[in-house]
Amino acid sequence: MRFFLSAFCLGILCVTRASDLALIRSFLLALCALLILIATSSLCIRRILAVKQRARVGLWLSVCIVFCCGALFHAVTAEKQLDHQLPQEFEGIPLFIEGVVLNLPSVAGEAYRFEFAVKAACLLASPMPNKDTASVHERLPSMRTKSAGHSACGNQIPFSGRILLSYYMPSSDDRTGGEAEREERPLYYPAELRPGSRLQLTVKLNRPHGFSNPGGFDYEALLFRNKILAKGYVRGALEVRSVEKQGNGIPSLFLLIEQLRFEIRKRVLDNSDSMRHTGVILALGLGDSSLITQAVWNQLRETGTTHLLVVSGLHVGMIAVFLLLLSRALWRLMLFFLPLLAPLVPSRQVFSLCSSVVGTTVFALLSGWGLPAQRAVVMLAVFASAKLTSRRLGVVSGLLLALTFVLIGSPLAATGSGFWLSFAAVLALVLAIASPQSNKFSDEGNNGDSPTLSWLSRQAKRLVLPQLIVALALFLPLLVLGIDVSLIAPLVNLLAIPLLTFALLPASLLAVLDLALFEENALGVFLLAERLCDQLFLLLAAVAEFEFVWAPQVTLSSARYLLLVVCLCICLFPVAWRTRCVCGFWVTAIALTATDWRAETHENKCSKVPASLRLNLLDVGQGLSLVIRTNCHTLLYDTGASLSADFEMGSVVIKPALRALGIKKLDRLVISHADNDHAGGAAGVLASIPIADIHAGGYAENTEAYAEFLGKRAMTLRSCRAGESWRWDGVVFSYLSPTAIASDGEASSRDRTKNSQSCVLRIALGESVILLTGDIERNDEVELALRYEHELKTTLLIAPHHGSKTSSSYALLKRATPEVVFIAAGYKNSFGHPHSEVLSRYALLGIEAFNTATRGMLTVELNRQGRMSFPRAYRETHRRYWRPIAKRL
Repeated sequence: MRFFLSAFCLGILCVTRASDLALIRSFLLALCALLILIATSSLCIRRILAVKQRARVGLWLSVCIVFCCGALFHAVTAEKQLDHQLPQEFEGIPLFIEGVVLNLPSVAGEAYRFEFAVKAACLLASPMPNKDTASVHERLPSMRTKSAGHSACGNQIPFSGRILLSYYMPSSDDRTGGEAEREERPLYYPAELRPGSRLQLTVKLNRPHGFSNPGGFDYEALLFRNKILAKGYVRGALEVRSVEKQGNGIPSLFLLIEQLRFEIRKRVLDNSDSMRHTGVILALGLGDSSLITQAVWNQLRETGTTHLLVVSGLHVGMIAVFLLLLSRALWRLMLFFLPLLAPLVPSRQVFSLCSSVVGTTVFALLSGWGLPAQRAVVMLAVFASAKLTSRRLGVVSGLLLALTFVLIGSPLAATGSGFWLSFAAVLALVLAIASPQSNKFSDEGNNGDSPTLSWLSRQAKRLVLPQLIVALALFLPLLVLGIDVSLIAPLVNLLAIPLLTFALLPASLLAVLDLALFEENALGVFLLAERLCDQLFLLLAAVAEFEFVWAPQVTLSSARYLLLVVCLCICLFPVAWRTRCVCGFWVTAIALTATDWRAETHENKCSKVPASLRLNLLDVGQGLSLVIRTNCHTLLYDTGASLSADFEMGSVVIKPALRALGIKKLDRLVISHADNDHAGGAAGVLASIPIADIHAGGYAENTEAYAEFLGKRAMTLRSCRAGESWRWDGVVFSYLSPTAIASDGEASSRDRTKNSQSCVLRIALGESVILLTGDIERNDEVELALRYEHELKTTLLIAPHHGSKTSSSYALLKRATPEVVFIAAGYKNSFGHPHSEVLSRYALLGIEAFNTATRGMLTVELNRQGRMSFPRAYRETHRRYWRPIAKRL
């Protein structure tokens, strides 16, 4: 069975690397036909083969067929989901939809976010006039159905399924402290967003889309494995109208569970206004972590304790043990008080195991049915079934069954880091502790000790050994995934896990259960849980001050990764302790080599290499961020936007991209001007990587605006001014704008706008020139064209102001004559960037345009002669089937 389960899971996992599902499906069908032909041929010549050979051939043919079945299952289900996604012609068009709220609404910035099942959708009768909607109306037949028969409805469209919606609360500046109140997380959720509510909404939708950069989080994979077919927002205020339930039938089990979770959360919030850790209690008792602040998540990451607030095998196992003990006690009480029912009552083992599995499943469902909870419940059910049927089932087989169950439910689960971390930790514990040899090694050295010392030694090993094993097992996945490693995590978990398991988790569950059953104020239990949370976070805060976080900046070679895997496996397997110590030494040595300890030697060597330059235009949505690298220096131009207090591009996009590119420090940060979409991510960049120098655009009276983004570093920044230049490793950098500071009487209103103060940076190597323009507009471009002649000749132009209608004038384009233009814009952004007139202008002048919204991160390289390579797009070089390349800019 292990062979078949492993082959099936491996087939599913292999398709996650595919870029074209149709090609993969055809190949797999041909391979299956070939295997069936080989199997038929082997049956014909079975008399010639020996018995052992026939068994081996049959086994390997069966394993190969099962592998193909797993791969075909992934390919077919994924292709079916892709076919049901929102058609491209309906993106950005106002739609009128009817459907059902599916899950608990969460808070994302100033919006409520929730999943919605679309039952029917149609175009509005009077949509916004544009070419796309006109062509859509011409192609669609006029249809009127009962579900789409509203007066605002035009033509029904062929789309239904699960979507992700955001509803932005209407502004209320009239109320006292409106701005400050909107910045806080609301503890109120509209009753209209209760799961199961049937609503009619006017929305704007787009196909699933996310940022595409090296080392970054794959948001499109997350949407795909959650079966999201489109995402968008509700237009205007929440003026939804409930629809009478006619023939809707009984809601599904998951919908009923979500409704129950919504009511319980409402009661918890109503009775915990003054509590500081309500979000933590909800995360533990209900699996809802949406109210936990980003500061708390950062503290958990720094101490390696994020898993404490994510319902996983630790929580499920504790609930299973508690229910097992409780059910045994109930069984005995039942027989004692009701002896006449003894013939009807099942045996103690059957009653206790079934009660534990059912109760644990209910807990996992009420906590959100996450991937770690699924794995734990399946493993528990498998082992309970094996116990009841008196069958021997290894732990590895149970883990493989859990893996198969998870991959069948979500074939793309392997694209999430939690998948690998969860299964790697459990597998390590199974290999190191569950084997018979480990017990032999754990008892060594206790023969001469007293019984008390032997007992204390065994208990210490039971507590410490699992933490060390998990730390070793997760070291390699964390290194590969680019996640910071907390070196003190084993010690912190040694103290925090008992506090969570035996105190905080039971208190949180009792508080939530009290409100769910009796609708009363469980103030006493809440106060207890609150005090326990205080103690937990006092411990984490004390540990976080030491900053025992290791962030490897250099990617290891394949040979070192292989050696690291071998050494870690030997450390985890129950072999001699001397062998484990030797392999542990090699693990430490390889880890130390991941940090460049010879920075000065590297700098001396790189200065002797022929001059070269590499430019990476990061995909930061509606914003700008470029990484320019010479042989020995790195410059970052702009930092993208800050979308909310918990989401800014410096930490989410730029930090992992710099790590993936092998960049350990920045020699200069240039912020073109003080707009949020260019300077908003500066705080995250400053917190994640050392920066030697900061330049920024803007006159003296406007530099105070940078304090919001740079904090104390705003006092040390320098203004970029036309005429300043420097040379790095044979590459010449020079500012073309803004001009010298003007007095109040001389500066015009146009000169005082932030866009006009953008740092225009010219980068020259050999015959090639790259021009970075910030957000300058038409008047500034004309001024540059008049001031400079030959200096403005450009090979690569970064489109001014994201390709807006007020930029990329003929004056600049004809003077610069670029061969290629890079456009940094958000996917289907509300500003309409890049404008169609600007794209037509580029095409008319023979300029090839590339857009980060459709291509992801863009990269070019310049050699020592100054010849520029052909631009490479991250979506093309790292193509995946769920991450298609849009046809239009």
